[in-house]
Amino acid sequence: MNRFWMASLFLALTVLGGTRAAAQDENPWKSWDEAYALARQHDRNVFYFIFSTKCSSCKKVFTEHFARPEVSALVLNYYVPVMAEVDDEKDRIVHYKGESLTQDSLQKKLLQLANFTEPGYKLPLLFIVEPREAGTDRVVYSHGYLELNDLMAFIDKNRRGNR
Repeated sequence: MNRFWMASLFLALTVLGGTRAAAQDENPWKSWDEAYALARQHDRNVFYFIFSTKCSSCKKVFTEHFARPEVSALVLNYYVPVMAEVDDEKDRIVHYKGESLTQDSLQKKLLQLANFTEPGYKLPLLFIVEPREAGTDRVVYSHGYLELNDLMAFIDKNRRGNR
């Protein structure tokens, strides 16, 4: 992943967010495998953010939205955050419900679970995944740029205990 993006996100979710969770955790962004396990263990949902370094809307979300304390606090206090860069990480192998998938295949599977029926999607792509012991995980998504209030409403609405 582009080091500029990683540094920007780390800064946005730790220093500017200023939450206790961020202070305790050197890098709040987890790998998919780690996040899914932690979400199940701590009864949280996974906040799965997919972006491209070539996407101007993605950059705006990073620099303007994630840098806001109220956004980073929502993400860090109620979710286990994951991010993936679509160009560099699409072939990375991840594990989901006993399957070994590429990052790209996982995104397609989550879109299918979320009943995504449009012919294509726009970046940034955001999934909220609620791991469930038995049956199918609950998956909701948003794609394309969201204004700050819409992003916060989407994040807040889909956290555990707030449905």
